[in-house]
Amino acid sequence: DWSSDVCSSDLKEAILKAIKRSKATIVYDYKNINAMAIKKPDGTTLKESMTYFQGVKGVLSVEYDHIVPLIMSIEPKQEIQ
Repeated sequence: DWSSDVCSSDLKEAILKAIKRSKATIVYDYKNINAMAIKKPDGTTLKESMTYFQGVKGVLSVEYDHIVPLIMSIEPKQEIQ
């Protein structure tokens, strides 16, 4: 699995068509950050799929699947009283 950052919602239609053409599957559509998690189609390598989507108009980046923490524990520099 991998994810793709989309530069604008105006270009999303082209990306959805590319997903359909490649027979990939949308795992999750991150509407609040204009990104998608996409599962590669059977019969293609991860590298082939990533290269294909890097060439799709509107795709800013294609990355390997990973977890990004949205909330990080931050210790205050000084205690507020």
